[in-house]
Amino acid sequence: GAELVIRLRPGVAARARLRRASLAAAAVVRIVVTPEDAPAVGFEAALKLALPASATGLALAGGAWSIIPSALEPKLRSSLTFLDLSSLELKHGHVLRAFIEAGALSSLRELRAGAKILMSRGDHGVEDSVIDCLPSLTDAAPNLEALDVGYSHSACGLDFDICRTLFRGCPRLRHLDLSMVMTWRSFDPALALIVEHLPALESLAIHGLRLSHRAFQAFCDRCGATLRSLQMRSCSMDQASFGALFGLPALVRLDLSGTPVLTEPFIDIASTPLGRWLASRGAEVQELVLALVVMPQATVLAGSTGAIVQRRGVELPSPTAGEDEERRRRHWATEAADWCRARCVAIAASCSVTPLVLTADAELPSNAPSPWVFWTSSPRFFERAFGRGPATAGEVEAGDPLGPWVLAAGAARSEAALGCETNDGRA
Repeated sequence: GAELVIRLRPGVAARARLRRASLAAAAVVRIVVTPEDAPAVGFEAALKLALPASATGLALAGGAWSIIPSALEPKLRSSLTFLDLSSLELKHGHVLRAFIEAGALSSLRELRAGAKILMSRGDHGVEDSVIDCLPSLTDAAPNLEALDVGYSHSACGLDFDICRTLFRGCPRLRHLDLSMVMTWRSFDPALALIVEHLPALESLAIHGLRLSHRAFQAFCDRCGATLRSLQMRSCSMDQASFGALFGLPALVRLDLSGTPVLTEPFIDIASTPLGRWLASRGAEVQELVLALVVMPQATVLAGSTGAIVQRRGVELPSPTAGEDEERRRRHWATEAADWCRARCVAIAASCSVTPLVLTADAELPSNAPSPWVFWTSSPRFFERAFGRGPATAGEVEAGDPLGPWVLAAGAARSEAALGCETNDGRA
């Protein structure tokens, strides 16, 4: 019931063969080939991986793109429910296409085939695209529930016609990562297709798109009862849409990095849609990443000197007229961000609410942090929401084929050894 992690070096991989009896109980197999840019040639013939019939999950990483389904146990094909290609260095489309042609995905429920966010567009970046394989999934993986193609490269991107084919042919889809793959910047037509074909959607990730208030409101009205996780990075949204967003009754995970949430200074943050959502659901929030952008226009609740303003729900004396307005706005923004973070009881230490105060010219300050650092260093959307993959009873780490094997399943350790045969018969 554990996850078996096999780490192989190309120089020795072809000289080793894993004994089938050693792997009989593994539920998920993760194969990592290093170095990433020098995979072994002829892996499928030389390594002869005898993967267990018990395994329902497979993950390939690094240079493991040279392992194709013809090298795998046929019984694995019929039982495979989880496939992760997102950590491959190259040829995501080549590997996915091979699995489709081998008929290995008939039971698949979760497919992670996205690319690294800053993966260079080399020879395998555009010509060997996962996006081109998506229409085939309707026949190859009719039971698909979760699909991650975020940051995949392609010549033309993901067009609405492919979306229509995919959503109509895989009606069980509940989780989507479509970050930076769409052909068009307007996401309204795709939202309309989701509303029509996937009304029970639970998770959605997009990046760099434009959403109208009407389309987003219709999406929230139709899918709001089930939506639990949203990632909308650097998206252009009408500020009126945040009322619908923060009104979603099931929402517990939200990443709005690069998508500004505008607010006026000196208001009661608890009275805003964001504040009301955190006040009612803060204890259940599992992730929150956003930038609270304070506009330059000062709004005081009562106009006279000595008036009362609301901060964190506590009445405080209004600043004196001679106090610098920008400094007062920065102070209020910090207080408001602290109030938001304090509502996220379960994730207080990791909740990211960044206060940003616009200058008098309505521009971000020059020292504003770039979200790219967060994007490139944080785990993928599916990994944050669902973990590395299917739940297992621990992890079995298998090192170099010619080195020692270490068995460690959670807190318990077994005396059993994993067998490794070399060509000269040594074990």
